[in-house]
Formats: sequence, structure tokens, C-alpha cells
Amino acid sequence: MVTPDEQRALQLENAKADLTLWSGLRDVDASTISNRENLIAAASTQLAEAKERVAAADESAKTVQARIEAIERGETVQGGFGKPIDVAAFLKSIGWTNANIRHAQLLGRYLPEEHLHEFVEETMRLASKGERRRARQALRTILAKYSEGAE
Repeated sequence: MVTPDEQRALQLENAKADLTLWSGLRDVDASTISNRENLIAAASTQLAEAKERVAAADESAKTVQARIEAIERGETVQGGFGKPIDVAAFLKSIGWTNANIRHAQLLGRYLPEEHLHEFVEETMRLASKGERRRARQALRTILAKYSEGAE
């Protein structure tokens, strides 16, 4: 027969295990929320910057289109005698690297526009897998670091 003290000891042991489980789940989800909030904030900033660039590019495109139309009508227009914009230099000025530029060129050359959305989804899926792989590698590194020190 189990004594009341043994019952309480088992209940305490089980309650501590439950606390470990639920506290761990809470902490993991809280960390996930924090990381995703940071990601959303960074993405929101990047999105706002991209929208500003789109608006500025749209205005420039409209101005150039109007100039083209005026030239085609035989009108005299101001400017247009300088060198064309160096696209690579422009992209670098807004933070692109040579690797970003090469990547964009390859995508433009080989990826049909109608498949771009699917490409982005697959890229995001693979990035998620990569994040888990990197997290496991980080865990192995940390565990190895501290298990070496324990020896």
C-alpha cells in the first residue's frame, strides 16, 4: 500500500516535470514571438523603404516616358545627352552587393516571370529548413563547448 507521503512525493515529482514542460514551451514560444516581432519590424522598415523607392522610380519612369513621347513628337527637350545610368552602381548605392546583383541577373535570365511567386515560396520554405539546420548546428556547438569544459 502506498503511503500519503509517497503519493505526495509522486505528485510533486510529476508537477515539477509538468512545470518544466510548460515553462519550456512558454519560453520557446515567447522567444519565437520576439524573434518574429523583430523580423516583422525589420521587414516593415524594408517594405516602407521599398515603397518609397517604387514611388520615386514610378515618378522617374513617368518623367522619362513623357520625355520619350515629346521627342517622338519632334519636340525639343532638355537633357538626355549624358551617359545612361550605371545600373550596378545604382544598385550598390542602395545596399546591393555584387553577389546580390549576380543573383538577380541569373534569376532574370533563367526564371520566367510567371514562376516568380512559386520561386519565392520555395525559397522561403528552404530558408525555414535552413534556420532549423543552423539552430541544430548552434546547439551542437554550444553543447560541445560546455561538455569539453566539464571533462
